[in-house]
Amino acid sequence: MNYFIVDTLFGTFLLDENANVKNFLSFGTDTTNIIAKLEEYNKNPLQLYNTLFSTTIFQKNDKCIVETETLVSIIKQIISCEVQVETPSKGGELLRANFLQYLEKGECKLTMDHAINICKEVNQILSRNGIKFLSTQADQQIKQAIETIDDIDKSVNLFSSRLREWYGLHFPELTDNLIADHLLFAKILVHIGKRDHFTFQKLSPLLGLNENLANTIVTKASSSMGAEITDFDITAIQLFAQNIINIYNLRNQIEQYIETMMAQVAPNIQAIVGSLVGARLISISGGLKLLALKPASTIQILGAEKALFRSLKSPTATSPKHGVIFQWPPLRTAKFWLRGKIARAVAGKLAIAAKADYFTGSYVGDELVSDLRKRSADIEKKYPEAPKQERKSPPHRKRESDLSRAGRTAKKFQKRGDRAKKRGYDQHGRKNSHGSHHPSLNSKGGKNK
Repeated sequence: MNYFIVDTLFGTFLLDENANVKNFLSFGTDTTNIIAKLEEYNKNPLQLYNTLFSTTIFQKNDKCIVETETLVSIIKQIISCEVQVETPSKGGELLRANFLQYLEKGECKLTMDHAINICKEVNQILSRNGIKFLSTQADQQIKQAIETIDDIDKSVNLFSSRLREWYGLHFPELTDNLIADHLLFAKILVHIGKRDHFTFQKLSPLLGLNENLANTIVTKASSSMGAEITDFDITAIQLFAQNIINIYNLRNQIEQYIETMMAQVAPNIQAIVGSLVGARLISISGGLKLLALKPASTIQILGAEKALFRSLKSPTATSPKHGVIFQWPPLRTAKFWLRGKIARAVAGKLAIAAKADYFTGSYVGDELVSDLRKRSADIEKKYPEAPKQERKSPPHRKRESDLSRAGRTAKKFQKRGDRAKKRGYDQHGRKNSHGSHHPSLNSKGGKNK
C-alpha cells in the first residue's frame, strides 16, 4: 500500500493510494491560528507527524511518499516502512484537483470564496514576516553600508573632477600632478581660496605639505596664466569644496559603523581580510549565509565574474586568479607570481571563517590568521623567483581563402601539344584519324593494335 503525505495551508493530509483521506491534521479556519500552527510546524515538525500517524498502522511492505526531500529523515524517525520523494506526488495532484470541494464538504466547512480570502490573508502575513525578518538581519545592514561607501566614492570622484575644472579657470597649474588627493585639494581651496593668497606658511605648516611641493605651488601661483575671479566666484567654489569635505567625513563615519557591525556579525572574516573587504564579500554574495554556503574556489573570484566569463568564451584570455580579495593589502603588495597561490589560501580561510561566523558563532580568527601567515611564508619560500614562461604564439586562424587554396591541388604545366593530344588533335592542329578523343583508343573504345 502506498501512502501520501500532502501539506496544505489548512492542514496536513495522509492519503492512501486511492486518494482516500486516512487522517487529517487541521490548522483551523482562523488566520491567526493558521499562522501559529505554521510557525509551530517549522520549529518542531516531528510532533506534527507523530500526531498524523497516530491512527495509522504501517506494514513493512508499505511505502510513504512525500513531496519534499527534508521530510524523508523526519518521517523515517516515526515509521519503519520505506519513504520516497515524489514531486508532485500522485496523491497530491488528486487532492489539489478537488481541494476546494473537500474544504466545503469536509471538516473545515468553508465556501470557495471564504477559502480563497483566507489564503490571500495568510500569504500576505507570511510575506510581511519574511520581509521583516530579512530587514532585521545585521548582514543586510552591512550590505547597505558598504554599497553606500561605493556610491560615496563614485560621487566624490565626480564632484572632485568638477571642482578641479571649475577652479582650473583661475589656477590651471594646480593639477593632478601636483595635488592628486581630492580631499587635500578641497582643503586647500577652503583654507586659502584665490591663488594670490598662496604662501609657504599657509601650505606647509597648516596643511602638512612638504617644503618642495609648497614652494612649487607658490611659484606657479605667482606666474599663473589663469583668469582673475571675484570674491563672489571664489565663495561659491569654496562652498562646493566644503561639501566635498563633508562627504569625506560622512564616509569615515560609515566606515567606522561597518567596523563595529563586522565585529559583531562576522569577527572571523574581519580578522582575516579586514572590515571593508569582508563587508564587500558579504554584499556581493547577498548575505552572510550565502557566503558561508559558497566553496573556497567561488570566494576566490567573487567580484571577477566578467573576467571569468570572458575567459570561458575566449580561447586566448586567462581565467582570473582573484576578485575582491585583491583589495586585501598583503595580497595586493605580493609578488605577481605568488598572488594566485596566496589568493587560494586566503579564500580557503575565508570559507572556514564564514561558516564559523554564521553556523557556530565561535571565534577562530586568530588561528586562521596564524595559519594563513605560515602558508604565505611557505609559498614565498618555495617560489622565490618568477617561473620562466615560454612565449606561446597565439593560435593562427586560417582564412577562408587559405583553406580553399590549400584544398586545391596544384596543376601540372602541360605543353600545348600535350593538351591538344588529349583533346584528339595532333601537334599541327589536325584531327586524329582514329576519330577518338585519345590517340590510344579506337572508335569502339578498345586499344589500337
